[in-house]
Amino acid sequence: MKKVVWATTTFLSVLYISCDRGGNEVNEPPSAVTIEVAAEDLGNSINFTWKAATDPNGDKIVYDFYANTQIAGADLTKLGYNWLSSEHTDIKYPISFKVVAKDGKGGTSESNTIERQDPIIGKWQLEQIFVDGVLDETTDNCEIQSTWEFKANGTLVDIYREYPGIGPGPGTNCDEHINTGTWENNQGKYRALYLVETTAEELMITFEVGKLNLAYEAKETDEKVKEVWARVN
Repeated sequence: MKKVVWATTTFLSVLYISCDRGGNEVNEPPSAVTIEVAAEDLGNSINFTWKAATDPNGDKIVYDFYANTQIAGADLTKLGYNWLSSEHTDIKYPISFKVVAKDGKGGTSESNTIERQDPIIGKWQLEQIFVDGVLDETTDNCEIQSTWEFKANGTLVDIYREYPGIGPGPGTNCDEHINTGTWENNQGKYRALYLVETTAEELMITFEVGKLNLAYEAKETDEKVKEVWARVN
């Protein structure tokens, strides 16, 4: 009799385990996506896109978009994210962007990362000067060789070039003046502070259509000046 009871119990246990294994599907994470930059407006926005992830279990997938360790966009169903710098001034450069695909059951996968330094870092060359909103037609071939270099450590080098007004004349003698200083990005508001000879100059910096603008007021004339600079590297 004991043998019959033991055999029956063993059979029921095996049957239970078989049903348990068949009824609980193992959750597998979704596939990883690859993010790309579809469009970028220097200093203002970056449009990221990616193709849909696939899920082995057929689960619905949503996406979290990360900037460094912060979630900038949560539970996204669209396959893209438009990063606006003005909406995330609390996130400091350099920034690593990535996407995490989620299946809602704990399964996740991470994308590649895309790195961005502060957009001001690099060398810029003078392109145009506006005085009180009017293009300054007197800007010459020597002056437009002037450059600004903003470095990652917060320092800058201003190389201003001009004809001296004496000697052989324009086109033959272009003098170079080097000034150094510092720059800062305070929650998306840029400022440069440097010395011209012995006078401290402070400039406000903005980006517009991929250009860098330096705005200041000429002390001698009280004219409002805007300089437009294009990236060299």
